[in-house]
Amino acid sequence: MRTSEQPRRNDVVEILIADDHELFRRTLRGFIEAQSGWHVCGEAGDGLEALDKAKGLRPDVVLTDINIPRMDGLEATRLIRREIPECKVVIVTQNHASIARQQGASLNASATVTKADLTRDLRATVESVLGSPAAAAETRAVAYVDRDMWERSS
Repeated sequence: MRTSEQPRRNDVVEILIADDHELFRRTLRGFIEAQSGWHVCGEAGDGLEALDKAKGLRPDVVLTDINIPRMDGLEATRLIRREIPECKVVIVTQNHASIARQQGASLNASATVTKADLTRDLRATVESVLGSPAAAAETRAVAYVDRDMWERSS
C-alpha cells in the first residue's frame, strides 16, 4: 500500500475504476493498461466498494461514474477527497457536461470526462490532474455524454 509520502512506483500511475457495469470496467481497463506508465490497481462496482478500495489501495487516481449503487459516485468522491486528499478523483459520466461539472466542482472532484470522449481526453485529463505541465497545456474542456452514446461508438 502506498501512503501519501511514498512516491509512485517507477512513475506508474495507479488507477482505481468505479462503475457498476462490468463491460464498461473491462473496456476501460483494457484502454488504461494499453497506456504506457498506467496500471489498474483495482475495480469497484459501487460507491462503498470504491471508498473501501481507495482506502486500501491508495491509488493516484479514481475514475468514478456518478450513477453507481449503494453510494453514488458523488458521495464516494466527497468521502475519498476528504479521507485521502492526495488521491485525485475524475468523474466519468453520462450526465450532461454542465450538470456534471457543477456536481464535480461542488465536491472537489479533480476533473470530469465524458464517456464518449474517454479515449480522446482521458490521458490528458489524468496527466493534468497529476500535475504534468505538458498535459496541462494540452488539456481542453471536456463534456459529458450518455453511456449509450459511448457504447454505440465502441
